[in-house]
Amino acid sequence: NNKHGIVCVCSCRSCSAGPRTAADGRNLKKDRKEIDSEIKLLLLGAGESGKSTIFKQMKIIHHNAFKPQDCLQFKQIIYANILQSMRVLVAAAQKMGIPVEPHNRDRAQRIMSFSEAQLNHNIIAIMIPDMGHDIASLWRDSGITQAFKRRAEFQLNDSAEYYFNDIERICVPNYIPTRQDVLRSRVKTVGITEEEFEIDGHRF
Repeated sequence: NNKHGIVCVCSCRSCSAGPRTAADGRNLKKDRKEIDSEIKLLLLGAGESGKSTIFKQMKIIHHNAFKPQDCLQFKQIIYANILQSMRVLVAAAQKMGIPVEPHNRDRAQRIMSFSEAQLNHNIIAIMIPDMGHDIASLWRDSGITQAFKRRAEFQLNDSAEYYFNDIERICVPNYIPTRQDVLRSRVKTVGITEEEFEIDGHRF
């Protein structure tokens, strides 16, 4: 407090802890050196540009991440990606006036019949082997093939083809996602995600 009525309050550790010792100074220098040697990388890009994929690849390479028990956590995300992608293709075919083959009409209608609430809360129960057969049959459908060739005209996950080609393996009761399945999964990233890595003695 001074004659001008100005009060300065500091709550930092160095002030509240009393007089600074030589050890404190050495610790501060050490901390500063560690901070200065840390390399910060910021991944920026539009949606679907691959930021999360790079992030997951770094975790696999440097943290040996996504062991089988970790991959199981992505099962619901992967199932949602698959069903949503096929729904997008069926909707796009309808909008473009491209009919599906007669034997697939019921399958297309079945896939489009689910509500958003069902997709959000019951996706594991929905993605039974029979649903896998429906998706596989639609993926081979000439109308869906035409719509897929025109995918530049609408938004479709770039992982759709990968999952559709492996749908029989994925739609089994004891399915455990592989690391490649996890890498291909897509979920909207909200906010900032941080991770620490050490590469050749350098902290990132």
